[in-house]
Amino acid sequence: MKIQDELIESIKINFNLNIYEIKIWTALLSRGIGAAGELSEISNVPRSRAYDILESLERKGFIIMKVGRPIKYIAVQPEEIIKRVKDNIKNDKEYKVNQINKLKETEMFTELNQLYNQGIKKTDASDLSGSITGRNNIYNFIKNSIDTAKDTIIIASGKEGLIRKFNVLKNNINKAVKRGVKLKVISNTNNIPSEVKKIDFKKVNYESRFVIIDDDLLINMLSKDDKKLHPNFDSAVTIKSPYFIKTIKKMIA
Repeated sequence: MKIQDELIESIKINFNLNIYEIKIWTALLSRGIGAAGELSEISNVPRSRAYDILESLERKGFIIMKVGRPIKYIAVQPEEIIKRVKDNIKNDKEYKVNQINKLKETEMFTELNQLYNQGIKKTDASDLSGSITGRNNIYNFIKNSIDTAKDTIIIASGKEGLIRKFNVLKNNINKAVKRGVKLKVISNTNNIPSEVKKIDFKKVNYESRFVIIDDDLLINMLSKDDKKLHPNFDSAVTIKSPYFIKTIKKMIA
């Protein structure tokens, strides 16, 4: 049985199967039910490998073994396969997230932090400045920074920018506010999104685009919030300098 290379590649990517698994599975789909020998023959998979491949497909939930002699296999409906793959991805993701969270409690994580802190003490503040390109990358960096905030978060933006930021960041901001972090918003508009509570708001007559986390980090967008600006070309610089950031905070108090 000959199947198109495009179909093989698509199945490989979406279902995470190897070439032999794909050939055996698609052969079984075309037959509905079959024994290892005939599936090996029509799929051009060596007979010595067919049993291992069928066992692998059964473990992954792509086929069902029919008890009897000879042993035959039944194809599972593709729609059911998609449901199973989705469930497996969700379960795998939850497991990996839980495992990563547990790392914070390990000796390894403590040692990594100690190494980082030692390195920071030896690093000049100017070397800790960086640049980020692409709005999604900028927002992901802001999200992670908000999650580490201990004292204050200051967000300065225009009307459109505020709406975008609060749509993306509201869950992170609300969690920070619940743990006692103070939130201040600076904008040239009075239309403050209502999703986030406990906002210290300051109205100004100019538009600026930056985020300050504690006395530690400034994320400053480099371009005006223009509708013509493609999100992929939005950019920002990050500055870690307590002296500089404290000065900025006094100026906007």
